[in-house]
Amino acid sequence: MLIKKHGEVVLEAHETFQKQTYRNRCVILGANNLEKLIIPVVVPADRAIQKVEIDHSKKWISEHLNAFQSAYGKAPYFEHFYPYFEEVFQKKVRYLYEFNHSLLTLCLKLLGMTVKVSESQTFEKVVKNPVFDARSKISPKKQTLNSDFASYPQMFGNNFVQNLSVVDLLFCEGPQAQYLL
Repeated sequence: MLIKKHGEVVLEAHETFQKQTYRNRCVILGANNLEKLIIPVVVPADRAIQKVEIDHSKKWISEHLNAFQSAYGKAPYFEHFYPYFEEVFQKKVRYLYEFNHSLLTLCLKLLGMTVKVSESQTFEKVVKNPVFDARSKISPKKQTLNSDFASYPQMFGNNFVQNLSVVDLLFCEGPQAQYLL
């Protein structure tokens, strides 16, 4: 996990929202294969990431929480961690950026990781060294396989599936999750 390796995260607070990225989606492993969970958004004309609103007219919250229950309801640590995620989802925050910040903070806490999280002050197309720029490194459009990732028992299938949402790791491994990153 890049965050653990670098110890600090600077969230890009001034970028232009990019469609079809992990900014509003994730992938989990369900009984019938990979399942994409997408948060519907309303993108403003200027497309500033902090102004992208979540479209709460859609039933995405119940769909996502039901997908978690269906995929991980029998996972060893589901009952321990699910309420934390449910609480974040049920807050119905207005902006995607705020929702993502809440999820990141929660996941870091549940993983037992003390990582400094801050926001960029301005948008820089090219970030100066020694900062590692991961903004375009991970994308659903390209397979970014991490062969160094430790496998663990997942809920479905015989072969380990990489590059899933961190919820897969948390629900399946619980407190041991931090040691697998």
